[in-house]
Amino acid sequence: STSYHGYDVTDLTAVDPAYGDLGSLRELLAAAHARGMRVILDFVPNHTSSEHPWFREALAGDPAYRAFYHFEEDPPPIRGTRGGSAWHGAGDGSYYLGLFGPGMPDLNLANPAVDAAVKGAAAFWLELGVDGFRVDAIQHLVEGEDGQISNTPATYEWVRGLQEHGHEAYPHAF
Repeated sequence: STSYHGYDVTDLTAVDPAYGDLGSLRELLAAAHARGMRVILDFVPNHTSSEHPWFREALAGDPAYRAFYHFEEDPPPIRGTRGGSAWHGAGDGSYYLGLFGPGMPDLNLANPAVDAAVKGAAAFWLELGVDGFRVDAIQHLVEGEDGQISNTPATYEWVRGLQEHGHEAYPHAF
């Protein structure tokens, strides 16, 4: 992440260097598990950092990566979590959706490639030994066609899919 709060993720499969690295996480997992404790990570599937390589490629015009996010020429009125517009200028006449601000563009989880990449990141952590996740911004995962930005039926469906994906290989994952 590039910020103090850590929710503008630049790499879905890396440890923030302020907390160590994958080796130190493995040590923490082993020590916690030896004491009968489970380790839950904060997981951010709703958005990435505007500094994430996917978003940089999207801004550079790569159509595959533009489809990873929500870009519109004439965006519908959606208010962000801070009260203003949730749409931010991309510098080319288009706008991208960022409910939490311009530094955190929303992922398009309806895109099968994004869905696979995010679920792949979750599987990475479960394989490493993490016991589960607290899913950040869970109510905002999949926006509705009618401009609804929270608790959409598609969000509930996506969360069920994430649970099924995790439980296939890790039935005790939370």
